Amino acid sequence: MIYRKIEARQFKFGDKLHWVVNVPKDLRTPGTGSRRYFSGDKKAASDYAQQLTDSRQSVGGSGEFTKLNNAQQAALISGLLKLGPDELLEAITYWSNRKPTSTLTVSAAVDECIEAKRRACCRDNYLATLRCSLDSFARANDKLLHEVSSADVETWLNGNNWQPKTRLGYLKDVSTLFKYAIKRGLVTRNPADGVDRPRLDQKVIQFFNVEDCQKLLTAVKLTDPSLIGYIAPILFGGLRPQESGRLTTANLRAGVIDLSGPQAKGRKRRVVKIEGLLRQWLALPFAAPQQGPAVAYGSRNLAKRLRKLAIVAGVTWSHDVLRHTFCSYAMEKLGARDAAAMAGHSEQVLFAHYRQIVTAEAANAFWNLTPDSVNSQLQEYKPTKKKKKCNSTPSTPSTSAPTPSTAPSKSSSRATKTSTSHTSKSTTPRRTTPTRPSTGS
Repeated sequence: MIYRKIEARQFKFGDKLHWVVNVPKDLRTPGTGSRRYFSGDKKAASDYAQQLTDSRQSVGGSGEFTKLNNAQQAALISGLLKLGPDELLEAITYWSNRKPTSTLTVSAAVDECIEAKRRACCRDNYLATLRCSLDSFARANDKLLHEVSSADVETWLNGNNWQPKTRLGYLKDVSTLFKYAIKRGLVTRNPADGVDRPRLDQKVIQFFNVEDCQKLLTAVKLTDPSLIGYIAPILFGGLRPQESGRLTTANLRAGVIDLSGPQAKGRKRRVVKIEGLLRQWLALPFAAPQQGPAVAYGSRNLAKRLRKLAIVAGVTWSHDVLRHTFCSYAMEKLGARDAAAMAGHSEQVLFAHYRQIVTAEAANAFWNLTPDSVNSQLQEYKPTKKKKKCNSTPSTPSTSAPTPSTAPSKSSSRATKTSTSHTSKSTTPRRTTPTRPSTGS
């Protein structure tokens, strides 16, 4: 729509010159007329005309506003004039917050966010976890970043049958993405803030009892003794699995485990005293870690060795079970203060999760699991391994068995197989955990 130019016009009234500005209908306010007169003051009249022109352009006269017809423009101006100053400011703020500021897609924003975190020296395991969750979010929301709403985030979270803890972690990752975008000026709001966070129930701590610890330590000495350099600092020193995986001989000095910032959680130096059981287990010749990481936490090699160890020992392995075992027995034996110092936890965390979940007798038995006590059980312990599949003869000789020089008949062979199967069923205990065939030692 083309508007007539707003300008001051001169007219003569009597012997004096005056100026007048015609006020367009769409810019009139209630209680004002269609003209504004100025007595002999050309500058004031010109300034007022310019003010009206600027007001029209600020509303949108030179952009989207010009695409509206007269009725729509009138309705828009009328609505704005009915708003008070506070309401008008609130409307402008709301519109500004929803105004697109970038044409970046969700997938491209994910790549930028991950790269920014990498430049900020975030650890590889965090970047891998963040990439996994955000890639899933990007696949479900193939759109521009500023178009993502809270409903989109909630639909993605609730549409994959994830557990509440998983949904909570993924929601935090999405919030991380939009916080990065806000700092870069890509968007002006975080849709993750509009999603209710899942509430989590406190789960029961999973830990090894004393008998399981005896089985585990016996099995590791028999099958993979080099793992003691990884297991003992967690089970008897309270290190985290990641910290123990980064342990080297350079960290063992003057009776302490001295972890540097890159090795410890939170990137802060951590010192743990080597006392009691931990000193005895680390004194074994095969317990000292090699130069470099003893095992790489999260690597395929470590996971495979720990799975095999659990099968041989006949124990159920769960997430962080070694550290949970340490905290449970240390809380009962050493008290909250000393246990928290060794574990790198706060006393409040220990009270909330580990208070009085083991008895004093069990704690005393745990802290007496010395290498010598485990050695005394090596002769009695029989590792639980799956037998190899082979054609073996029954343990009890049969009177119908053929001589070595005589070929067995079909009937005698069938009888031998039947006798073997009945014997194995009656003598071999049922296994509750499926295992793979052993590759031999």
